[in-house]
Amino acid sequence: MSLLLESHNHQSNTSGLKTTQYEYVYDTVNTCHLIVRCDATIQGPVNVTGDVTIDGNLEVTGTITGGTPNYTVTYKTVDFTIPATLANTFDVYQVDTTLAPITVTLPLIAALDAGKKRSIYIVDVGGKLGENPLTIHTTAPDSVAGDTSVLVAVNYTGIHILSNANVAPLSAGTWLLT
Repeated sequence: MSLLLESHNHQSNTSGLKTTQYEYVYDTVNTCHLIVRCDATIQGPVNVTGDVTIDGNLEVTGTITGGTPNYTVTYKTVDFTIPATLANTFDVYQVDTTLAPITVTLPLIAALDAGKKRSIYIVDVGGKLGENPLTIHTTAPDSVAGDTSVLVAVNYTGIHILSNANVAPLSAGTWLLT
């Protein structure tokens, strides 16, 4: 595959892109790939087909839609602790309390990576929470629903838990239930 590289080092305003340095790379079928170096501001709608890799920080004002969320699904039949450091900020735990109750311990919000944000789904897949409930504990001094623990005892229930780091009017270390 041969590539044609056009490099520009000046201010531009093409289709809402403002940057001080950018390169267009064309492959043999004239598919354009834009490589942005330095600071860039993109205004207006941007449509991307394919992968986007960001090496550095990305700040978004507004909504990002589409794509497939990056998450893990983990099956649990015994007590477990959710680690503070994970590859994803969105995780699903399938719990099966058929044999015994399960206790899950949430990580300390102050210890979370990824900007102190975590979205956790815990879903009963065994249908036995009425007999063997799920207890969700926090790590002190955090709280969940105003307490240190929550008991879930309705079969096939799913619960969504969000970390709240320093967002008024709640104090830091508050897990939100949705």
